[in-house]
Amino acid sequence: MQADDDPKTEKLAKEFSAICRSHQDYIWERLSGSSGDTRGTALFSVYYVCDETREKRADEIFEKDFAPIFDKFVADGKITNLGWNSHWVGGKYRRLQTVSGMNHKSLLAARGELITAMYGDDNEAGKEFTSICGSHKDCMWDMQLATP
Repeated sequence: MQADDDPKTEKLAKEFSAICRSHQDYIWERLSGSSGDTRGTALFSVYYVCDETREKRADEIFEKDFAPIFDKFVADGKITNLGWNSHWVGGKYRRLQTVSGMNHKSLLAARGELITAMYGDDNEAGKEFTSICGSHKDCMWDMQLATP
């Protein structure tokens, strides 16, 4: 008997499909980020909608102008990790920025400071980045580490 022939599994699959009627698959490639495996228990993800013809320029801006800001926040202990990812497969979101911290309160405070550093004071790099990746969706997550 195959697992999918099991009546209990089939019933659960039908129930799941009735509850979760649609989904969107994404595959990401990590382009840059913090070295090491240190991650906090709070995660903030920013899913960007970008102009596909200019997204390589967005990557350059992130690497040259934004990554040093994030690296300083990691060195100062304000965040524990960052990642910059490129879309391979999926829907409209072309880039993914992830930042982790020790808790949601401190992560949100750091996020506010990061936004000011990246886009404040008439920062030309921030303006250009926003012209390329002008829309985004923010999500907060609790990190759950699997144990074998």
